[in-house]
Amino acid sequence: MHPWNVILRHRRLLLCGPLLVVLSFVGPDATADDEFIRGEVNQSGDLDISDAISLLDYRFRAVGTLPCSKAADAHDSGDLDVSDAITILDFLFSGGERLAAHFPGCGVDLTDDTLTCETFLPCSRCLDDCESVGCWVP
Repeated sequence: MHPWNVILRHRRLLLCGPLLVVLSFVGPDATADDEFIRGEVNQSGDLDISDAISLLDYRFRAVGTLPCSKAADAHDSGDLDVSDAITILDFLFSGGERLAAHFPGCGVDLTDDTLTCETFLPCSRCLDDCESVGCWVP
């Protein structure tokens, strides 16, 4: 590996080497900790049926936790309800509309709502290891 690698993905410049510099063009309050992938409820790294099931379990059976409720808000309404799980399933199995931004790559939510994202591991791994650009999906 060259001592300096420059990676430009999702309006963000990563300069990897002796220093890590992250420049964001989404506003001064956005941090890497705010990044998530819309629809990735269980943070497995893949959008699949288990994400919809995880959301339904959390919502209706009080099973599990949602460390990033913003990711579960599939259509960016600012609320979590059954329509978010339906949106995920519709996209996966019926060719429905794409999920709201940010999808399919990491990004921040510019919509003002009460949902939070305390932890989203698939995006934080990208910043921790410059070699793992696989989680930056163009």
